[in-house]
Amino acid sequence: MYIYYTPLNTAIRRTVLTSGCEPLKKYLRTRGKPPSGVNALDEEFDEFNKEPTATDVEVGYLLRDASASGTLDLSDKKFSKVPLEFWPRDSMVDKLQVLDLAKNGLALIPFDIGLCVNLHTLVLDDNLLETLPSSIASLGLLHTLRLRKNNLAEAAFDHVLSQGTPLSCRVKELDVRNNALRFVPSGVVHLTSLQTLLLSYNAIAQLENIDWSRLQSLYVLSISDNKLVSLGNLYQSPNLTSLSVENNNLNQIPGEFGLMKLKTLAMNGNPQRTVRLATINKGIDEVLLFLRNKLTPSEIEAFSNKPTQLSPASPMEVEAKVPLMKTSTRPVVGATSFTSRPPVAPTGAPPLPSQQRESAVDDVVATTITASSVDLRIASLSEQLEDHGLSAAKRYALKKDLAKARAEKIRESRSKTTN
Repeated sequence: MYIYYTPLNTAIRRTVLTSGCEPLKKYLRTRGKPPSGVNALDEEFDEFNKEPTATDVEVGYLLRDASASGTLDLSDKKFSKVPLEFWPRDSMVDKLQVLDLAKNGLALIPFDIGLCVNLHTLVLDDNLLETLPSSIASLGLLHTLRLRKNNLAEAAFDHVLSQGTPLSCRVKELDVRNNALRFVPSGVVHLTSLQTLLLSYNAIAQLENIDWSRLQSLYVLSISDNKLVSLGNLYQSPNLTSLSVENNNLNQIPGEFGLMKLKTLAMNGNPQRTVRLATINKGIDEVLLFLRNKLTPSEIEAFSNKPTQLSPASPMEVEAKVPLMKTSTRPVVGATSFTSRPPVAPTGAPPLPSQQRESAVDDVVATTITASSVDLRIASLSEQLEDHGLSAAKRYALKKDLAKARAEKIRESRSKTTN
């Protein structure tokens, strides 16, 4: 074969041109398949430019590494199903602790995943899953289950989050963000060790189907970017410290949330008018204080008498609560002593018998009413200051009245201490 100087030979390396006919023909065969109908050799692959496939190179490396480290990372391999050559071998099943199958096109997870008895982290994010194998419930050491960005509905968890399974006693983190949930899976109440529950970016509208008081270990709950119109009895979660309900359809925030142990509460992006933005911007302590002031003393007492354990109230919280005192075993006396006063004896005359009997009761009731009125006035003035439409003069006057009310409360507290 002779190739003279033409534009063609500028596209072929000189080392190929000078190495002889057979190497040149072999190189040309790597440039593409022969035309149809031509009796020619099949296309060859350039050993210098060939892209190594996962089957040729990665299988042995990944499995050897997993056998040594206990971690099998098969993320972003664009699988439609888990190839058999990748699935854990008998020699590796007992050693595997972390399995990452994220960012593939998986529609099913093999049932044999239940053989990985020492697995403690399973990552199935960003796939096409609509169901889960029930064998996951048998993984007694699994503490992290991540299922973000799939097509899972609540029915997919019926056999996975069953009561009394090894999984229910161990799992601490459940990530089900970006799925097709319309309700919180009812089986989460069986997860006695669950600490973190992530439910954002679903279509959940209500939380009434869950008894949150049973989740004694739950600390973090994210249910933002859903369709929530109600928070149900979520305030009964005994140890919840971080809650995100942003970007929902909530019209109100129950006052009982002010009695929780929350350290973080994110609720922007809702049509609720319970808590003003100015209060939200002041921080979690101000928000909880504002919500507590929405409750009546009887509601606070009823909440405190529930079996859930509450943290001791801080001095600021105690001061903000309206006192609830038992003034007399005869409520008629306490109720009428300020509406229709008993007869008053003339000046210089000894007090009437009825006045002697009720003087002590009246003193206690008067103290209670006065303290309650001061607290209520402080709460009322604070709420009025939340109005963004106040003029500068009106805001100044309200702040002045609020300062006077607080000073009056301090004087009363000091007088009680002195007495």
